[in-house]
Amino acid sequence: MGFKVRDVHTDGRPGFSPSLLLKIWLFGSYERVHSSRALERQCKRDLALLWLSGMNYPDHNTLWRFWSENKGAIKRLFKESVRIAMEQELIGMVYHAIDGTKLVANASRFKGLNKKEMSLLLKHIDDYVEEMSDEVEKHGDREPDDRLPKELQEAQELQRRVRENVVSLQQKEHGTLSPVDMDSRKMRLNQGSIEYGYNAQAVADQQSGIIVGATVSQEESDNHLLSTLLEEVKDTTGSQASTSTADAGYFSGEELEKIEDLGADVYVNIPLEHNRSADKSSADPYHSNNFSYDRTRDVFICPHGQILERAGTRGSYSAYRCRGFKRCSHKAACTKSRQYKRIMVHRCHESIRRHKQKVASVEAQELLRQRGPLIERIFGWIKEQYGLRRLLSRGLENARAWWYLACTVYNLRKIWTFTGGAVQIT
Repeated sequence: MGFKVRDVHTDGRPGFSPSLLLKIWLFGSYERVHSSRALERQCKRDLALLWLSGMNYPDHNTLWRFWSENKGAIKRLFKESVRIAMEQELIGMVYHAIDGTKLVANASRFKGLNKKEMSLLLKHIDDYVEEMSDEVEKHGDREPDDRLPKELQEAQELQRRVRENVVSLQQKEHGTLSPVDMDSRKMRLNQGSIEYGYNAQAVADQQSGIIVGATVSQEESDNHLLSTLLEEVKDTTGSQASTSTADAGYFSGEELEKIEDLGADVYVNIPLEHNRSADKSSADPYHSNNFSYDRTRDVFICPHGQILERAGTRGSYSAYRCRGFKRCSHKAACTKSRQYKRIMVHRCHESIRRHKQKVASVEAQELLRQRGPLIERIFGWIKEQYGLRRLLSRGLENARAWWYLACTVYNLRKIWTFTGGAVQIT
């Protein structure tokens, strides 16, 4: 699965097997021991770990080095747990529930940098990198293929990361940057507090509650993650579920259009503001929701047969203006404007309308009601029983590794529960 095997040296004791170190991390995580120092102590105290490790006592440096070198392999380990569950016929691929939860980053919410401070930090780093580069050129005794000094390489990497974060956060109204975990973002947690954190996502199969797809995002909103999660599921299992459901946080015209292209049967709850718009349209015959759309001509047709042609685009919305407004006898009732009648519709308005009609049925509402009890209890177990509320290490890569490890432990627990320990995992 891509776990790194350290080189064997002739001097000193031989290194520990990656499989042994992985066993210790998995069992320790199952027992809510997430620190390498705590794992080191437990390997000498806990009878189960004494048996599992064969009386070997890797120290915390060895355990943490194994973790830091194999963060990418943890995702493959998660996929392996899904494969084992499929072999045991614990995954039905009939109904999937999609949702996300917030993980608190290892960073203080009181030590963030605002936009002005971010600009000052970037200027300071730019000056520092320029000064170091001048110093290297001044002592230009290096061969052309020599690598830059380690300090300069680290400074340039820091400069790149800060610039990327500053550019993305400057575009947000209340964007702030944590100097200790630059990948984290300010997010509103379930308790209402605002902390630096990450957005952890999961997809659960209904048959036995196995997690079949997972990822971690820097974005607080779930709006643009639906198609990503469906692709994660397909990458892990090789197919899509017959039916998938998600809450209103995933509602997005662009995402609805993508899942139609993927051919997935997905039901997403309609946000409250869209329902209010629908209520308004029923009382107003001239609301844009009551205008019909002719796809072949790319025009809207009002209740009185007037044609509204495309008149420009602003962001995700397109404007359509009435061609026969001046001679229309209903213009006084249609709009307060004396110059023209214009409607603004989302670029993906067709996909949105189709999905609203799709989820309006009684069967669709029943499918959506099954989502919460299936996925929410998984997050409850990971946070309460597994103990993963605040991350121990920093950075997006580490956050993903911790989340994949939590999902792996959860899946192995489910496999053990449903098979009674009959399956041999090697």
